Parts: sequence; C-alpha cells; structure tokens
Amino acid sequence: MGDETPPQSTALRAVEEFVAGSVAGFACKIVEYPFDTMKVLLQSQDKRATRILPTLQAVIRNHGFLGMYRGLSAPLVGSMVENAVLFAGYGIASNFLIQNNMFTQGLPHYALSGLGAGLVVSFVLTPIELVKCRIQMQNLAGNEQRYRGPVDCLVKVIKEEGLSRGLYRGNLAMVLREAPGNMAWFSTYYFLCNKLTKEGKTRDSLAWYHNAFAGGVSGMTYWTAFYPADTVKTLQQSLPQYQQQSFISVFRNVYKQSGIRGLYKVNYLLRISAANRGWGLTVSRAVPSNAVLFMTYELINKIIRPAPPSL
Repeated sequence: MGDETPPQSTALRAVEEFVAGSVAGFACKIVEYPFDTMKVLLQSQDKRATRILPTLQAVIRNHGFLGMYRGLSAPLVGSMVENAVLFAGYGIASNFLIQNNMFTQGLPHYALSGLGAGLVVSFVLTPIELVKCRIQMQNLAGNEQRYRGPVDCLVKVIKEEGLSRGLYRGNLAMVLREAPGNMAWFSTYYFLCNKLTKEGKTRDSLAWYHNAFAGGVSGMTYWTAFYPADTVKTLQQSLPQYQQQSFISVFRNVYKQSGIRGLYKVNYLLRISAANRGWGLTVSRAVPSNAVLFMTYELINKIIRPAPPSL
C-alpha cells in the first residue's frame, strides 16, 4: 500500500498490529525453535560438540526429538508477546512520524519506525531470552540440570541474581541487536513488498509467496545487521565466566581470542570449529521462520482489517 494513505487511529492500529503480531509470533516460534536450540548450544560451547550434526545427535539421543523443543513454553509465549509488542511499536512509531510529517515515506520511514519498535521490544525480550538460554543449555550432556522448567528458572534467577544483574543480564547487547536488526528487518520487508506490488495495486494484492519471499530475506538482513551483539548476549546469559563482564569486555575478549569470525561464529558446510559457529545456522533458520511469520501476519491483517494495511 502506498505511503500516501492517511494513518489510522494510533490506538486502533496498535491493537490490530498487536493481534496480528501475536498470532504470527506463535507460528514463527514453532518453526524456528529447534534451530534456535542448536544456535544457543553451538554459541555457548568451547570445545564440546563443535559440529552441528554431532550436537543434534547428542540432543536427540539424550532427550529424544522433543528435546529440540525443551523449554519451548516460555519462548512460545515470549514470541507471541515479542511480535505483538514489536508490530504494535512499529505501528505507533509509523503513525507518529506520519502525523508529525517527519519521514513519512520510503526507507527512512521504515527504518526509523523499526528503530523505535526495536528499542521497545528489547526490554521485553531480555528476560525471555535469558530463561530460554539457561533451559537450552541443559540439553548438553554433563551440564547441571538446575531448572525444572521456565517458571522455576525465572524464580531462581530473580531470587539468586536479582533483576538488573540477573533477569536483565545482557540487556545492552539485546538493545544493540534489536535496534539495528529491526531497522533492517522492517525496511527490507516493506521495500521488497513495494517492489513486488503491481502499479495501481496495494500490498493486500500480494500472494502468500510474495510475503514469504520478502519475509525470508528480511530475516536474513535482521541477523546480519549486528550478529556479534547476539553472540555477546548469549555468552553473558549462558556461561558463568561471562556473566559479570560488560558488553565491551565480552566483545573484546571474543575478538581477541577468535577475531571477527568468533563474533559471527560462521559455519562451513557443517564443519564448525569452536570459534566459528552460529551465524550460518541462524540465517538458515531465519528464512523459513520469517517467511511463516510474515505470511501469518499478512493473513491475520486481511481478516481483521476492513481496509488494506498501511506501511
């Protein structure tokens, strides 16, 4: 839909975005969670299980296939809340820019709206991802089984570590991941949707595979924008030796030990060294999960909105 469309009521748009985002978040998490479990395990190890296939086999051998979904409940609810807040935040930021005649169209509009959404959602995501990382780490053989589930983990973290140094550990890294990531995510998606929309038509006219394509590409750009922040966040939230270190300290230590490859943890044809793992797997899962997310988001929008959604 063109940028010239008058904005809806901010409250109405926020509610619609919240609903569409929550349903899309549910669908997305079901698809991506097994990949996310692998990402966390690979990012957090030093020398054990340093290849994807042996790590996958170890998890299935020790916990069965459902071990790939271990700890899903909190992230599933978290994904629904995350995407509800994310899309609602984008809608509010977008309306604010339009109503104040500031960057009302094009890439600057998408990027700034995405920036606002990313800053807000980072404070929702930090505790959710900390719990998720702690639970997922228990999949490794030999790791202490400290938590019976997400709720038990949440209670113990707050009790033993507090809020700012416990539940919100890694928040700066999360902000540095989400702000540029969502600028890239929303900009890529809406830019591609505009390019795929025929002259005189609206975004509502796009087929599901157009939404899937644009969503898949946007997922890749999100994770490429500043992946090192995610590596730092995972280390801070998962491993004791990093938990008391600042973002800069962890970033510097990883770079000193492994260089830029250590920060991106790139995998090569499933042959992954301790210093090079994570980014390739993450981008691989981002394509199908974000394709499903935006397909679902647009479908729900078509159901609940009487008029085509504005960008």
